[in-house]
Amino acid sequence: FNDLAHDCPFKCMVIDTTSPGFRADRFDPPYRLYNYAAQSAIFSGIIWSLQDFDRVSLYIYSDPRDRRKDDNFEVYLPDRILQKVNQRPQTPQAILKTPRVVMVPSEPTRAAPEHVDHSEFIQLTDLLTSCVAEAINAGATREIKIDLARHIAGPVADVRLPPWLQEKRLHRRFSVSCYPSPDGKFYDCSLAVTEKDQLRFPEMR
Repeated sequence: FNDLAHDCPFKCMVIDTTSPGFRADRFDPPYRLYNYAAQSAIFSGIIWSLQDFDRVSLYIYSDPRDRRKDDNFEVYLPDRILQKVNQRPQTPQAILKTPRVVMVPSEPTRAAPEHVDHSEFIQLTDLLTSCVAEAINAGATREIKIDLARHIAGPVADVRLPPWLQEKRLHRRFSVSCYPSPDGKFYDCSLAVTEKDQLRFPEMR
């Protein structure tokens, strides 16, 4: 995990729709919520994990999904990210290599030959994202999903510490952000799988 994170930073954006700070009216029609979360995660990943580079080339790939005809996801995402990155001082210059999001099935046998490698990365992203979701919600009943959530909870908790106290060497390589807090900011959501695993001491009699 650490070796992979060194060359392939991971940024996860969690939208808390139950938070008092969440304004559903901002995301009407609803597909705007997905698009907002996607561009926020990529933008944050660039300025957090790639800040030491002078410029970055952006190739944006996504797993296909059913979308409304008026959903402009494929052009909105690269345009919005390019605009936000290049307007922010002290960030790498972003160069867009794909004018639209390239849709790649997560199943390699369904992907075009030139996209098979990207298909595997989309599978990995789906796996990590589902593990993060389970670490937060702890709602699974299958032991394999619970075990994976426990494994991912360690790095999530570790990177929340000050850099000099982190043990897993994932600073700026692995990050999970939750949004919004009641006052509309990013925050660290609790990990239910960790709380679930805490030992319960017997009552003293």
